[in-house]
Amino acid sequence: MDHLTLPLEHLRREADFFAREESLRLLHVTVELALHAPALDVLRAMQWSPDNRRAVIVLEDPDSKANRWTTWNEQLLAEFAGIRAAYGKAGVKLNEAVPASQGEPILRFATTLKATSDILSQPPAATKGLTVIFATADLRDPDKWLAFLDEILNRTPSLGQVRWGWMETGAPIGNDFVGKLGDEAALHVACRVDPVRQKEDLEDLLAAMAEAPDDAMGPAAAGGAAPAILPPPHPTDPPKPSNADAVPTRQANRLFLQGLQAVRAGDLKEAVGLQNLAFQECLSAQNVSMAVEMELLLATYVVQAAGGERASLRSALAIFQRASERARDAKLVVAGAKIDIVLAPMAKLVGEFELAGQALRRAADEARPLAPALSIEALRLAADFLVEKGSAEKASELLSEALEIATAMPPGEAKQTSAANCAEALAAIFRARKEEDRAVEMDVLARRLAAGTQ
Repeated sequence: MDHLTLPLEHLRREADFFAREESLRLLHVTVELALHAPALDVLRAMQWSPDNRRAVIVLEDPDSKANRWTTWNEQLLAEFAGIRAAYGKAGVKLNEAVPASQGEPILRFATTLKATSDILSQPPAATKGLTVIFATADLRDPDKWLAFLDEILNRTPSLGQVRWGWMETGAPIGNDFVGKLGDEAALHVACRVDPVRQKEDLEDLLAAMAEAPDDAMGPAAAGGAAPAILPPPHPTDPPKPSNADAVPTRQANRLFLQGLQAVRAGDLKEAVGLQNLAFQECLSAQNVSMAVEMELLLATYVVQAAGGERASLRSALAIFQRASERARDAKLVVAGAKIDIVLAPMAKLVGEFELAGQALRRAADEARPLAPALSIEALRLAADFLVEKGSAEKASELLSEALEIATAMPPGEAKQTSAANCAEALAAIFRARKEEDRAVEMDVLARRLAAGTQ
C-alpha cells in the first residue's frame, strides 16, 4: 500500500539525514493519526541509522492527566537503565543517573536529562550523548509547550549537547515556531497519506479482490499474489472446507465488493442491486451470520440512495427490522443489538418513536450480559430521545441504569464506552432541577469514567 509506505519511507530518509547533520538541533515531524504508531517506530529506528552516534529515546505524552514531566522523568530513567544494562553485558560499566529529589517536575526532568547525556557523552561510553524525541497529540497547553521548546533550544546551555525531536499528531501547532528557527537549526518533515494515491491503491485492491476466481486458495482468494501450484499440505495445517462449500460465500463477497465499488463511483442504485444479490446469495447458502451483515449493509445503502425521501427511508427501516429479527432468531445477540441501535434513529427519523424506544430497550436488555458497552450506548440513545420529548425523569432512570452497568465494569473497559457521556447528561438533568450537589457528583464520575479511574 504505497499511500502508507511512501510517507514512512520519506520520514526514514529524513531521520537518517537528521542523524547525520549534527548542526540541526530539532527534528519536527507532523503526522496524521493513521501513521502515528509506525512513524514512532521509524523514529525509534533512528538509533540504528549508520550515521547516528547518540542514544535515541522517544517519550510519548501521557494519555491521562498525569503530570507530563514526572511521567517522562520515569520513562527516561527506565530507558537509561536499559542502556546501562546493555553496556554492562558488553563489559562496560556506566554510572547511574541519580534522579533529583526536589524541585518542580520539569526541573527534575531536565536534571535527569543532563545527567544521562553527560554520562553517555563521556568515557567509557564516549558517544555524542542523547537525542530525545517528544511525541504529542492534542496538546492541552500549546503556549506553554512552545515556550518550553524555545527555552531548551535557545536559552539552556547546559542541555546544549542534547538533540531534540518533536512529533505532533493531528492539527499541527508548531509550524510557525519551526519556521522561525530556520532551516539551519530545524528540519521539518510532513508524514501524511497522499489521498490521491490512497484512492488509487484502494481501487486496485478492490478490483483484485473482486476478480479473484472462485477456486482461488490462500492469498489469491483475496486478490493477492500466490504460486500457481500450492505447496503440499503440512500435518499441522487445520482442516480446510471443501471448495464447493466456499464458492457461495466467495460469490457473495464478490457481489459485496462490486457493490462497494459502485458506491465509490457514486452509483447507489447499482450498489443496492448488487448488495441485495450478495444478501440473497448468503441466504441461499444458509450462512445466516453473513446474511445478517449483508442485509444490514443493504439497508445502509438504501438509506444513502433515499436522499431523504420518506418512502425510501421507510423501506430501509423495514430492512433493518428484518435484519434485527433474523439476528435474534439465530441467537446472534451482539449483532442484533448493533442493528437495533442503528434502527432506532432511523425509526425516529420517520416518526416511529415507539418502535425506536422498543428497539433500544431490547438492545439494552439483550446486550447487557455479553456486550455491556452496547447496552450502555442503547440506554444513552434512549435517554437522549426522552429528553427531546420532555421526559427528563424517565431519561434520568435510563442514564442511572447505564452508569450502574459502567461502574460494575473494569475501569479500563468502562473508559471505552459512552458512560462518561451518560454521567454528563445526568449532571445536566440534575442542574436543570437545581440539584447542584448531585450534578457535581456526576461531573466527578464523568471525569473518572473518561480517565478510566472510577
